[in-house]
Amino acid sequence: MSRSTQKSNINFVRYNNKPVFVGYIYKITDSNNKVYIGSTNNHVKRWKQHQEANEDMPLHRAIKELGKENFKFEIIKEVDWFDEEQLLIHESCCMDEYNSIVCGYNTKHSIDMQNLF
Repeated sequence: MSRSTQKSNINFVRYNNKPVFVGYIYKITDSNNKVYIGSTNNHVKRWKQHQEANEDMPLHRAIKELGKENFKFEIIKEVDWFDEEQLLIHESCCMDEYNSIVCGYNTKHSIDMQNLF
């Protein structure tokens, strides 16, 4: 069998490239316009987790100090999520776009941006 015949026998009809679900990139902004960028597949649950967290992270300390009513939660991007790494790449790019590591509540990128390719 020739290579062209072998290639024609590949069944591309069964290839399913549909995303597993939709992921969300969100932005939390305080009353001073300081931001936090995150990602999730359930934004309602994630916002509640941030509000109730007892972790010693800059965002969670600020929510306790300023009160959750002084923070705004918004979806800034919907991403077809094939895998977690893809969502984290979008999240890290938004961290750069909103400068949330230098001037916000994020402390580092979610993924190593230096070694993507």
